[in-house]
Amino acid sequence: MKEAGSFLWVPGWSADCRVWGKLPGTLFPEGVHRMIDFQGCEDTESIETQVERALEGLPAPIRIIGWSMGAMAALKLAGRPVSSIHSLYLIGACGQFVKSEEYPYGWNPRVLLRMESRLQTDVEGVLEDFDRRMFSTEERHQKEPERWKRTCREGRPPSVDSLRAGLAYLRDYRLDREKERTEAAVYLLSGTADTICPPASAIQLQKVLPRAEITLWEEAGHLPFWTQEDRFREWLERRVYSND
Repeated sequence: MKEAGSFLWVPGWSADCRVWGKLPGTLFPEGVHRMIDFQGCEDTESIETQVERALEGLPAPIRIIGWSMGAMAALKLAGRPVSSIHSLYLIGACGQFVKSEEYPYGWNPRVLLRMESRLQTDVEGVLEDFDRRMFSTEERHQKEPERWKRTCREGRPPSVDSLRAGLAYLRDYRLDREKERTEAAVYLLSGTADTICPPASAIQLQKVLPRAEITLWEEAGHLPFWTQEDRFREWLERRVYSND
């Protein structure tokens, strides 16, 4: 790379920085790495503000690696006229999370409302049900849900307020195709067995972005960077260096 620049790592709903494992510490050692999560967010506005503040002071070029809700917030910020984002590497991304008459790919909004209501009495159950959906059949056979629970859930549970804020953000999230269509290079990665953000939603997103490339991994769920870390490392390195 001619310029090392910066890498901002942004996870998804209910996850903290542990989701990235050793990736930020071993990839692109010549760059500046910053990791954030949404554990302190108590409303929908603070989610994008969290990402925006994390960009402050980072040396250019700035690249964002975002997953799921983190990818969505990054896309929103990258579409602003004053954005300083050089490129985005997004896993499990979509242009809208819930279904509508015009958008058939997402979740029924009532499911998110039920999850939000259930958080009052059964946070652990909500997370367990969500986590189960993140993995493909093949990944479940490989005991990936158990590994996820050991490494990314134990010891530091997310706050109920941050979980509620995230569900509200997902329910309201829609990328405005005219006002928020970023000119930055966008690299999308989705699993064909992803039931959280179905691959069809990523394909639809790729069609409306001027500079977007999409990669689909067969039999991968919502966490392809986590279940196939070495393959993801190669995928990311190739695109970062080619886009220098």
